[in-house]
Amino acid sequence: MRTLIRLMTVPPEKRHVPWLMESLQAAIELEMSTIPPYLYAAWSIDLSGGPAADPAGVQGTIMTIAQEEMLHMGIACNLLASIGGQPVILLRAPRYPTVLPKDIHKGLSVALAPLTRELVLKTFMAIEEPVEQLFNDPDFTPSGSTTIGQFYGALLRQFDLLSPSISTTGQVDLSGLFFGVFNVPAPFGNDFIIRSLDDVRAGIELITRQGEGQCHGL
Repeated sequence: MRTLIRLMTVPPEKRHVPWLMESLQAAIELEMSTIPPYLYAAWSIDLSGGPAADPAGVQGTIMTIAQEEMLHMGIACNLLASIGGQPVILLRAPRYPTVLPKDIHKGLSVALAPLTRELVLKTFMAIEEPVEQLFNDPDFTPSGSTTIGQFYGALLRQFDLLSPSISTTGQVDLSGLFFGVFNVPAPFGNDFIIRSLDDVRAGIELITRQGEGQCHGL
């Protein structure tokens, strides 16, 4: 965690390719850390009584969010591979309760827990907190700390500033897993392979568009 916080304190002018690689690895860990809590909450809904047990289809909604986080993790892996990095996954798997990497939502403890109203308000809405509050919810208090959208905004700015060489070596074709799942057009081809800086922008914009805020200043 100290390493992640240290990365965010590095001045923008010193955020070179090695910084970008470390930060993309942090992005992978960030997305990975959000998936199990969503799955745990979804699986906690007892559907033994049939559709009537979940008339609003809450389990399906949560599972869709979990799938989005999986796609985000896959894109983050391809972003890292595109500049010569190698994603580390098994050795960085989180243990719960945990905090989000890179000082995202500082003070937020993320645990594996059954679905409750408090879990939605205190954890899920915090994870998905946009950079700019689009509406006032009396039950939700904005964190006032770094959001996921701001974090990805910083990554995108460094890609634009550094304009690193892009390679498809080591990337994974995600078309069979995610293309068409979310009923949105693929931003850079149905395989989600990073081939150019335009693909970098499209990938990061897709992540931020799916509920994590727009990229503004950090």
